[in-house]
Amino acid sequence: FDEPGVDFHTIRRRYQFGEYIGGSEAASIMGCGFSSAITIYMQKTQQEDVPDLSGLEYIEWGNMLEPVVLKRTEEMLNLNIHKPNHMYLHPLHNFMTANFDGVSEDGRLVEVKTTDSYKRKSMLEDGVIPDDWLIQMHHYACFRIPDWHPSGGEPFQGLILSAKTHMQKDPVIIESPVDWGLCETIIKEEKAFIQRLTDKNPPPPDGSASATNSVKHMPLGEGEIEANEEVESHWKAAKDAKASMDLAEKSYKFHKNYIHTLMSERECNKIRGISYSRTSKRLSEKLLKKRLAEHNLSHLIEECRQESSPYIV
Repeated sequence: FDEPGVDFHTIRRRYQFGEYIGGSEAASIMGCGFSSAITIYMQKTQQEDVPDLSGLEYIEWGNMLEPVVLKRTEEMLNLNIHKPNHMYLHPLHNFMTANFDGVSEDGRLVEVKTTDSYKRKSMLEDGVIPDDWLIQMHHYACFRIPDWHPSGGEPFQGLILSAKTHMQKDPVIIESPVDWGLCETIIKEEKAFIQRLTDKNPPPPDGSASATNSVKHMPLGEGEIEANEEVESHWKAAKDAKASMDLAEKSYKFHKNYIHTLMSERECNKIRGISYSRTSKRLSEKLLKKRLAEHNLSHLIEECRQESSPYIV
């Protein structure tokens, strides 16, 4: 759909709320996205703000490079690729939205990505599509080829991922068939998520940083309840995990301290293939308080204190 006189990005942002699921959100709902499922739930129910990523450098660079990468992909595959400037709503599963990067002349879905992640680069070089990108592409593959295409109305004939990983090198291109079983699973999981929105029943949080931040937006009351067996098991597991984390942290620091001591003894700042030293700047709260006091501005410290979101102790 395309509304005359309405900016495309405005339309796209509008469907971030309510009972709609886009390609990047599908990965989160399936448990492999940048955000967690409960974060998507909290954002769609407007209990948590949706971050505006439009001004971020990596987003802007991705948008600028997309037509360049599409053009180069055409040349490398000797294949015409059309870039639609529409957002699509699934005719049967009307909670699904899609914004295709491209559709090739032979009816394959084209997705463009840019990344400087070493882990992703290694996967791509091995011909492996990262899980979140794979879910996003299969979410789109649940749609049919758009009507303007010669094969309009038919299923997509395959997938093409074109990933720009280096400014001086051609994009990495991975061609793949559509996994229709995965498409069915995605539709099933997305339907279940939409039902949660309807029932006001948030999905269980995982242990990700995204979920940890989102649960802080969930309001708490003033009452008190008795612990049952399930709660006690979670609390014991949490304490056991914390003890393991403390032990792992101590072990990590022991080995890092050994390497640092060795580098000091050898009067070097780098061990080839192992480690190197570097410095960074951070805000010193102690120094800031001192400087504010010198300028008779210590009152700003109290004025800038904010109450934190509730957290479990």
